[in-house]
Amino acid sequence: DNSIVVLESIDRYLKQGKDPVEASNLGAALVGKAVTASTLTTVCVFLPIIFVTGVAGQLFTDQSLTVTYSLVASLLVALTLIPVMSSGFSGGRTFGASQTPPGASAEDPQRMQKSPDRPPRKVPAWLYRALDALALPFRWMFYFLPFTLLTLVKYLAYGLAHFLKLLIYPLLLLYDSFYPRFEAAYGQALVWVLRHRLATLLLAVLVFISSILLYPRLGHELIPEMSQNEILVGLKMPVGTPVESTRDVLARMQRLTSAQPEVRMVYLTAGSSSMTGGSLKEEREDIGQMSILTNSGLNRAAEDSLIDRLRVQFELIPGISVKFGRPVLYSYKTPVEIEIRGYNLRTLSQLADEVSHRLAEVPGLSDIKSSTEGGNPEIQVLFDRDRLASLNLTISQLAQVVRGKVLGEVPTEFHRGGRQVDIRVRVEEADRDRLEAIRKLTVANIDGRPITLDAVADLVVQQGPSEIRRVDQERVAVISAGLAGADLGTVIGRIQTALATLNVPPEISVKFGGQGMEMKRAMDSMIFAFCLAIFLVYLVMASQFESLLHPFVIMFTIPFGLIGVVWSLYLTSGIISIVALIGVVMLCGIVVNNAIVMVDYVNVLRREGMPKNEALIMGGTVRLRPILMTTGTTVLGLLPMAIGLGEGSEGRTPMAIVVIGGLMVGTI
Repeated sequence: DNSIVVLESIDRYLKQGKDPVEASNLGAALVGKAVTASTLTTVCVFLPIIFVTGVAGQLFTDQSLTVTYSLVASLLVALTLIPVMSSGFSGGRTFGASQTPPGASAEDPQRMQKSPDRPPRKVPAWLYRALDALALPFRWMFYFLPFTLLTLVKYLAYGLAHFLKLLIYPLLLLYDSFYPRFEAAYGQALVWVLRHRLATLLLAVLVFISSILLYPRLGHELIPEMSQNEILVGLKMPVGTPVESTRDVLARMQRLTSAQPEVRMVYLTAGSSSMTGGSLKEEREDIGQMSILTNSGLNRAAEDSLIDRLRVQFELIPGISVKFGRPVLYSYKTPVEIEIRGYNLRTLSQLADEVSHRLAEVPGLSDIKSSTEGGNPEIQVLFDRDRLASLNLTISQLAQVVRGKVLGEVPTEFHRGGRQVDIRVRVEEADRDRLEAIRKLTVANIDGRPITLDAVADLVVQQGPSEIRRVDQERVAVISAGLAGADLGTVIGRIQTALATLNVPPEISVKFGGQGMEMKRAMDSMIFAFCLAIFLVYLVMASQFESLLHPFVIMFTIPFGLIGVVWSLYLTSGIISIVALIGVVMLCGIVVNNAIVMVDYVNVLRREGMPKNEALIMGGTVRLRPILMTTGTTVLGLLPMAIGLGEGSEGRTPMAIVVIGGLMVGTI
């Protein structure tokens, strides 16, 4: 954009008959201030992204730094290299053509000579020749070689320009016939607008208000779910199911899945899963996971259709519970997670069951799971403390004995072929594989009388927790769920309504986690970045224009640019994510650039004495071409990203759509 504005200004002076060098100087000087201001405003909106926390900061910090460095480099190129190349490639002087040093003229050869007051030095001729010979390589390296290369580049550029001119000649004819009429029509429109200022402002405000009213219809999510040609299916069997039965059910599911035409490969994991609502990777014999790799290029709608068909077929398998999902980028958390924190495990389990039942009635949720589900059956030994005290025994002594008999101990090891093999000592399997056998385990010997375990303890079979999860050193039960036909923001609002009447004891707390918490954190950071960007942009423009009013006028392009943001999202995805919000922050610096370029030239005309309305009309028409060019290059450059080409494009498309929509409306 910087180079476009500088080149357009130089080209206008060339068409006025100026010398190429003079045109380059005047053109670059005229727009240098505006170009610098527009670049600094764009830099100011990328720098606040560094302070964004959470997933958004991890995603876009590197991008903001990269764009900042690139913009600074482009500003230096536009203000230095572009004028130099324009002066050399525009049919005027070539590089190195000046033969007279500064301050001397060709008519005054005496100024090139030594001062007559200083006696000439007597240097031998052979020394001159030797120094000349030594300087020849340096002269070739630092003068003739660069001059030759630049001349070659010049003629290559001429040839490429003529080739491109022949290639796009029909478009040039169309442009030459269309643009003058468009510029004249724009000038007439400016005259009408300046005569009907109140009507123009009211129309703009009405359009802005209508866009604000459209905002509540947009959904919210953390990051767009990206299609990666992979679907995950988590399996849960009844508690106590052996791993062999879990494997057989997975094999049946695999046969049903492999028969689908969209499926390329299926692989299974029995005995562990990362989709059961427990920890990141949970291991139990009654759970499993199936990973489905689909054909390359399968779109999101086709994947959803495949999931719906498989869900119907899996429901016909009795006694199982399945959960569908996709690999999640940037976060291991499911879209909806509710954390119930407390100490009493029984109370946590009861509240988790109550929350799960309420979530089952919330539309837009699927695959609801609780981390308190699926506990393993276990034998609990409840010692009689009074009985142990009368026998002069302790719980720790007997617990160690029971552990040694059931689990065993490793007193030593032996070596075979360089390997160390543990020797585990414990009772025979027949004496520990049943509840009654464990009851009869001898745990002590008093006065020659054996004491069995059931004489000092009660043994009961209960279902223990599959895990005891802690967050911030507190016990927590986590209820997780996926989304089905609804966005994350809408679903969270419904969940808050459903849980509003939940009876929570004082020692228990309920809070949102997962992607919902990440979304709130990211949204708050983006609002801070947005406000900081606007503040920095205003400071930069105020220092450049040395005025508090002109930057305030230019800043009005930002809220009216949001009209394009809202409508572009509404007409495409209908969802606001942190990717789209990054585009909004970027837009704060990009959308003001056109106004800076126009207002800067209007100020130049005003300082020359031109009346305000005439200066506005002339400034608008003169700056129309560079504004359209910079807007066109930005829109066309973002168009491939907005179309969504390639896998994972869902993570880039919202940002491009937001910038394109906001920039087009902001330009108008």
